[in-house]
Amino acid sequence: MVRITKPNGMVMVEDCDLSKWVIEPANPHVEQLWTWYEGIIKAKGSDPFVGKKLYRMFVDAGMKPQVDIYSLPVLKNNRRVWDTILDVLRKIDSRESRELIQGIESFANDKNSLFVFPLVFRVWAKAPRH
Repeated sequence: MVRITKPNGMVMVEDCDLSKWVIEPANPHVEQLWTWYEGIIKAKGSDPFVGKKLYRMFVDAGMKPQVDIYSLPVLKNNRRVWDTILDVLRKIDSRESRELIQGIESFANDKNSLFVFPLVFRVWAKAPRH
């Protein structure tokens, strides 16, 4: 990206670090879902923890990066997220996926449930002069 960016042009990357997420109350089904998701990312050759590495990558490329870090809570009133996940899982017809669906559905319907997405890292800097 740095190579093809005009001198003093802006390079920006945003990605997450899947090692940091919050589930309250504890729910083994939501934890299993997140573990599977991390495994899928690794199996496809990606790094599920790259977000926290972006700053160093920018510095190593000779830039002076700035960083924003944020996360998004998924509360009971945000069923869209859970419904999207459940729609995908319903397409997998196995005993294990049915148990997972029931457990996630129960968590999503719990008025006390809180799921906080992993940290998202947004890193940007001006490209160095070539």
